[in-house]
Amino acid sequence: MIKILSLVLYFLTAVNGLPMGPPICTLTPRHSGLQAQKGDWKEHFEVHMFPLNQKRLLDPLNKEFAALPPDGVFFIIQAKQVPGRMAKEIKGFALEVNAAYTMGFDPITFPMINQNRKIKQMECQNGAAFLAHRDPSPKTRVSFFVANNVNYKNRGIARFRATILSDYATYYSDIQF
Repeated sequence: MIKILSLVLYFLTAVNGLPMGPPICTLTPRHSGLQAQKGDWKEHFEVHMFPLNQKRLLDPLNKEFAALPPDGVFFIIQAKQVPGRMAKEIKGFALEVNAAYTMGFDPITFPMINQNRKIKQMECQNGAAFLAHRDPSPKTRVSFFVANNVNYKNRGIARFRATILSDYATYYSDIQF
C-alpha cells in the first residue's frame, strides 16, 4: 500500500512540476528527456525592457518618483498575443546571466527579487546569477528588475539566456536577450 501511495505521489509531482520551482540551476528541464521546441521562440514570447527607477516599482502612484532618473531596467517576458492562436502560458522559467558578457559592463544584480512573487534567485554551485519560477502555476508574464545597466537595450548584447516552459512537455530554450 505504501509503495502504491509513493508511486502516485511521485507522478503527481512529476506531472504538475515541482512546487517550489527547479531544484538546481539548469536551463534544461529534466522532463524525461523531452526536447526543446523547434523554431523561433520570438513567435511565441516577447521581451520588453524599460529603464526605470526602482522606487517607481515600490510605489507606482507616487508622482515624485516619476521624475527620478532610471537606476535600472525592468524586464517583462510574456506570451505573444497572435490573432487566431491561444496565447501560451508560462508555467516554468529559468534565466542565467551569460558569464561571457561580464567584463566591461555594469554587474547584473537583482535588488528587488525577494519581493517578486513569481520568480526567485537561486544560489548556484558555480556562482552564476540565476533566476527561476517559484511554482508551476500558469503565468501570463514574468518580470524582474536589474540594477544599473540603464543602457542595456542600446548596447545590443544578449547578457541573459533563458528557458520558458508552457507545460510539462513544451518548452523553449536558447532564448537570449
